[in-house]
Parts: sequence; structure tokens; C-alpha cells
Amino acid sequence: LVADGELGRHFYVTLLEFSIGFGSAIVIGVGFGLIMALSKPVEGYFTPILSGLMAVPTVTIIPLLIFWL
Repeated sequence: LVADGELGRHFYVTLLEFSIGFGSAIVIGVGFGLIMALSKPVEGYFTPILSGLMAVPTVTIIPLLIFWL
């Protein structure tokens, strides 16, 4: 894998996918957080949903996501 450069290509693609996903999560998360902080109706709507999701252990959400996807 190293000799023919395939490992480098795969590493680059993995790093690119990670960077795009992480960057998107930051932009969406910060944007959504700012909207919630500046708008009381949006905060009032999403706070119970987010609080409910935070109360559920991650281990129980993973199988639901697997079935949903």
C-alpha cells in the first residue's frame, strides 16, 4: 500500500471527508446555537426536544439510527 501510493490517497480522502464533516458540523452547530440564542420562540420550540435527546443514553440511540438509516 505504501509502495504504490495507495495508502497516501486513502489517507487524503479520509482526511478530506473528516474535514468536510467536521467543518459542516461546526458551521451548522454554531449557526443553530446563535439562532436559538437570539430567538426566544425557536429556543422555546427546540429546548424540550434537545433536552429529551440529551437524557437518552447514546448507546440506546445507535440501534435506532442503524434501523432508520
